Amino acid sequence: MAYFQLAEAEFKAAEKAAKGIGRAAVYLKVTVARFDEAKVFVNALGGSYKANFDKKYSEVVAIRDKCVKDNTTVYYESEPDASEIPKPNAQNFVNLLSVAEQLNETPQLDDRLRHLVPPEVQKMQTEIRNVL
Repeated sequence: MAYFQLAEAEFKAAEKAAKGIGRAAVYLKVTVARFDEAKVFVNALGGSYKANFDKKYSEVVAIRDKCVKDNTTVYYESEPDASEIPKPNAQNFVNLLSVAEQLNETPQLDDRLRHLVPPEVQKMQTEIRNVL
């Protein structure tokens, strides 16, 4: 999806500026290739996930075909190698947060559920805590 977002942005910018369509075409071709790689997993999942994926896939293919057609008939720009275009930076799409505090924090369920535990069990729990 990161490639799709970049490809779509490149295509819109290229259409607006009337240049850069070759680079947009390469992004769209890479996007379709990534979607083809993911098809195996999506077909295994099935259901609404597959329906959404198929909808996006057809949208990407349509944009790619339009972009390539425009490049060959209107713009005549050369397409750079797929290895030359910048790859999506993960930090632009993911907000990295530390979850160590939440994982190490003791849950406050004891106070809320204390009334559900019979007094005998509570007494045994305190004895065990004192032994440890």
